[in-house]
Amino acid sequence: MPYFAAVFSRGDQGWTGSDIELDDVEQIDDIADLMRDSAGQSDDVIVLLLEENDEWCAIVRLDGHTDPQVFLSDTRAAQSSELAGLLSEAVGAEWTEEDEGTAHPPATEPAGATDIFADYGLSPTELTRLAVKEGMLPADVLTAVAERVGFAEELEQLR
Repeated sequence: MPYFAAVFSRGDQGWTGSDIELDDVEQIDDIADLMRDSAGQSDDVIVLLLEENDEWCAIVRLDGHTDPQVFLSDTRAAQSSELAGLLSEAVGAEWTEEDEGTAHPPATEPAGATDIFADYGLSPTELTRLAVKEGMLPADVLTAVAERVGFAEELEQLR
């Protein structure tokens, strides 16, 4: 499935962004290494925005050399996407098939670090609301997050 992935890093001159390829990643540490390489080993904030096929989105954040924080908009995507499966594992969420075959599929199920941008004024409640809002595409969620955090212009340049 086609995906959009971009890394944004904050430095003295503000935010910069670049596209990133995730085709060969096998675990969250591979993603973190690619993020650091893309950002030039920055010790400041590094953010990955990922959206696949208008189905789901994810945000990965690194602060220096800490473990990655991951937010996944919908754990159900793990059943059809290797990337979503990898990120679902990273947040300790598992998709279950208990609702499969029912007339009403389960609602969107966000998981992970909902407080990923609390220090930028984006509350866990607000991030969750964005992810589950009816009619909100994953790309719209990422745009709203980028606007709140301060790199919306850089995101638009990469799309």
